[in-house]
Amino acid sequence: MSAHILFDLSRLLWRSDRFAPTGIDRVELAYARHLIATARERLIFVGWWQRHGLMPDALAISFIDRLQALWSGETVDPAVRRQVTGIVRRLRLAIALSGEGAILRRARRVGGPLIYLLVSHYRLDRPKALARIKRRTAARFVCLIHDLIPIEYPEHVEAGDDALHRRRIETVEEL
Repeated sequence: MSAHILFDLSRLLWRSDRFAPTGIDRVELAYARHLIATARERLIFVGWWQRHGLMPDALAISFIDRLQALWSGETVDPAVRRQVTGIVRRLRLAIALSGEGAILRRARRVGGPLIYLLVSHYRLDRPKALARIKRRTAARFVCLIHDLIPIEYPEHVEAGDDALHRRRIETVEEL
């Protein structure tokens, strides 16, 4: 039995109003597009907006599609920016209203093994909610750390970013 994937799209929600994506944004978007194309039936979209919650599948997929169009330069139509903004509002509301309970109910319904996939470092400095979801769903935590630049080269980042990134790495080690 293949594992279901709790795929965290929080960073893309947070960054979607930017004119252009960072490298981390591009990686998260590429993972989302790949998983939608290859493992759609096993995806459960989750996110953080003031708390963890569930994203409606169709809306999350629409978000990824429209964000790809916006950031790839496929279109310069301002309507796409408005579409992304509208979808983000709806996703944030869905997350806030559903809460962790919806994630837990969905995890129980699908049964079998679960993987919580986070391909950015977003919210790793706040591990309690991640630890709780991991514990309550028995999900394996898989996280992609892009680099250690804030720790290894603190002179190239804002003051305090090195300590923040250390907390993120500690969370990965713990989870």
